[in-house]
Amino acid sequence: MLLRLLKKTGPLLQTSANISNKPALSKIEEVIKSFHRKKHQPDIIIDAGDLPASLPSTIIDFTVDEDSPRLLRPGAFKIRNLKFK
Repeated sequence: MLLRLLKKTGPLLQTSANISNKPALSKIEEVIKSFHRKKHQPDIIIDAGDLPASLPSTIIDFTVDEDSPRLLRPGAFKIRNLKFK
């Protein structure tokens, strides 16, 4: 089903399945419950089963100075691992 969707839409962007500043969720029931009766809802939820617990994505801002990135959200990738030209 997901492959058919991607063939029609092209690449898709997804975010973490949680409300901002709330813990990451790994169980589909938790995701659905957390958005129940919220003003903003996901456009689509694809149930691929429960996920293993993991760290969130690391968000890094390179827009001001690409040689001095700014860490916006720490996560699985450590900024010290970045290699510059």
